Amino acid sequence: MRYLSKYLFVVFGLYILAACSKRLDNYDLEYSGDRLVVFGNISNENGVTIYLTHTLPPTGTYYLDEIDVNVSAAIITLLENNTVVDTLVEPEPGLYITSYLPTPGNSYSINVVADGFETTFSENVIFPQPVNLEEVVYETDFENINGDPAFSLEPVFTDDPSNDNFYSFGFRYYIEDTVILYDVFESPDDAPFGCSPGIFKFNNTFLKLYSDNCFAGTTFPFKFICSKVYHLENIVPFEKCEFECNVISKELFDYVANISETEGIELLLSDPKLNYTNITNGFGVFWAQNDTTFVYHF
Repeated sequence: MRYLSKYLFVVFGLYILAACSKRLDNYDLEYSGDRLVVFGNISNENGVTIYLTHTLPPTGTYYLDEIDVNVSAAIITLLENNTVVDTLVEPEPGLYITSYLPTPGNSYSINVVADGFETTFSENVIFPQPVNLEEVVYETDFENINGDPAFSLEPVFTDDPSNDNFYSFGFRYYIEDTVILYDVFESPDDAPFGCSPGIFKFNNTFLKLYSDNCFAGTTFPFKFICSKVYHLENIVPFEKCEFECNVISKELFDYVANISETEGIELLLSDPKLNYTNITNGFGVFWAQNDTTFVYHF
């Protein structure tokens, strides 16, 4: 009986493997047509920046170096408190900008009109109050975990527990006027937060994104440790660093958190759900971001 049980177990395992490898042919996924994808924000330092692309059918053969999904010649207007205040310009295909600067407490949205697509618009986002930074503590003359000369930055400010605030912190490094794009910072003290930050790149900046729900108290608790050199064939020192402390609207946090929950191997066993978007007749996210930038010359 014992041998029979083992035999049945092996047969059952082979049956499961066969079921897992079963192929489905001629399965057509429903597709309602191309939709606009909007990704951008409004900030007090850069005005409005929008990247405009479109979706593709879920089946087909695509070569990334041959696909151009940028949407050009669209008309994108900016609304403040539901009144049109500016029209964005397109300096390069798919990129739309305006230098219009927002006012904390006012609401902002965008409206997109492009040939071949439905009129697309965002929900209203409230431009947040700036972070009240008491100081940024700068320390240097030590090495990071890779043995490179490094420095640390510690933003000193108090979170208002009566507001549901969200913060991001980012770095831009320069060799002459060139921005070097790679993840050059560490945060060895993440553990006390009890939750992981979202990390993403936007407009030549790497950002770490936190909810104030991660704070153990009301004061921001740790430093950012950053390299002072760039590794090419030889070690090249940076000339300056720009460090950003940003207060952001909730839309970006929801967008980043949603993406991190629906990617990778965990997606295979997760319940189906739509990615977060605050765009109507399209996809993507439009958020508000109040920036404070510090510049350090090495």
